[in-house]
Amino acid sequence: MRDCILILEPISTGENYVFDAANRGFQPVVIFPKLEGTGDNTEIYEKIRAEAAAHFPKETIYLTDTGDYPALLAKIRR
Repeated sequence: MRDCILILEPISTGENYVFDAANRGFQPVVIFPKLEGTGDNTEIYEKIRAEAAAHFPKETIYLTDTGDYPALLAKIRR
């Protein structure tokens, strides 16, 4: 496996880091944090997150933050 670069919440200009990592030969690993709350803010965030991820390079790995930080750290270490 290639060396990885973790990119946390690549929305807006952070999207560029995903492409930069891939273009430089690194494995982009994206983490979208768990959003607290409900309602319109959550729906808007989920929509923006899906739109961002839809155009990332195919090799991008996605990790989900469920709020269980030891489990997330174990996934990152793998």
